[in-house]
Amino acid sequence: MDGLRRGTTPTITCEIIDEVDLSNITSVWLTISQNNELVIDKLTDDVTINTKNISVRLTQEETLSLKAGVMAYIQVRLLNDNEIAYATQTDYVPIDDVIKDGVIS
Repeated sequence: MDGLRRGTTPTITCEIIDEVDLSNITSVWLTISQNNELVIDKLTDDVTINTKNISVRLTQEETLSLKAGVMAYIQVRLLNDNEIAYATQTDYVPIDDVIKDGVIS
């Protein structure tokens, strides 16, 4: 991922290693931290699961909670129906700002 822009609704896509069977995933968590503090930590159902990747969409409000100019650390965690937990590698992305802050509708 190249970066995230505040105030947008990006989709974060994580590639999953071959050993993980995505057909029986029951829960998906998205965690984003900045400066060693959790900014976004959500259990989500707004997720798309394919055979090799998982995509999670962020809201405008969520991206506005990120600090511009500060690297964000992103990880997706998964739980399957046998209660086996997995976590993706941590991805590091820059956060870009917008000229006018706030949610647009």
